[in-house]
Amino acid sequence: MALYLISYDITEKNDDYQSLWDRLAAMKAVKVLYSEWLFPDATGRAEAITTDLKAHIEQGDSLFVQEVGRDADWVGLKIPDDAVDVLLRHCRF
Repeated sequence: MALYLISYDITEKNDDYQSLWDRLAAMKAVKVLYSEWLFPDATGRAEAITTDLKAHIEQGDSLFVQEVGRDADWVGLKIPDDAVDVLLRHCRF
């Protein structure tokens, strides 16, 4: 298992991004900041996650997927600290 940070920038605030948010929810990703989500994934491939999510963003938007390690620290996330601790158990390093 691996844990990934999914981060995106939406360039057109007027566009409907419900499809992206619905896909992230269906993946059981956890929203931790305004446009950052954590996602435990068994495939261990950032490229596969990016390919999946590209279909849900518009041209000109940005998407970044990065594996997260256990050496993490945070303040003021949208989820409780103990929930982050549970997610970090999925880290491979």
